[in-house]
Amino acid sequence: FSLEKFKQTISRKGGLGKGVFFDCTITNPSRVAFYLNEDSFLLCKAANMPPAQLDTAEVKYFTRSVRIPASRQFSPVTLTFYNTQNYLVRNQFLTWLSRFNTPVSNLRGAEDIERGSDSVVGNTNSDPTNNYATIELRSRNENHDLLGTYRFYSAFPSSVAGLQYSYENDQQFQTYDVEFQYLTSTYTPEAYMDSLGPA
Repeated sequence: FSLEKFKQTISRKGGLGKGVFFDCTITNPSRVAFYLNEDSFLLCKAANMPPAQLDTAEVKYFTRSVRIPASRQFSPVTLTFYNTQNYLVRNQFLTWLSRFNTPVSNLRGAEDIERGSDSVVGNTNSDPTNNYATIELRSRNENHDLLGTYRFYSAFPSSVAGLQYSYENDQQFQTYDVEFQYLTSTYTPEAYMDSLGPA
């Protein structure tokens, strides 16, 4: 037991991580009447990073249950935004969601993902004929240096949360969650992170 070794270990690893330093962007799916500029993403106040999850399959061997790796699972990613008085950003997400199924006429306008196209691998210059986007979530340190980038490819909103109204909320600002489904994801650390040594 050594507090000094504990502190030295933290120092060698660049310090403990804090979840308050991050930013995100979403590529605009050109097929949808949807557009958000860089200022809009400043309204993102929180991000819920999905877990890395691997399903297992159970097989029997001499009456024993043995678990073996199976399919990779991708849980939704959730972004929380401040609502503005013109509702512009939230309405953009509602427009995007409605592209997949309109609330009144029950029309479905979204095209299937082209599995061999750049849109699947996350090229920001991907085919504009689809309704999907790439979400980039960047983690930073206390000096705002980039630590790494999470990318969620072929993402689309599956839920835009409701808003609360109350006379008692005079000192509170409205927020709402947008839940995204996606095809796959990657994480790219910055090169200088290697200098911090092995985990």
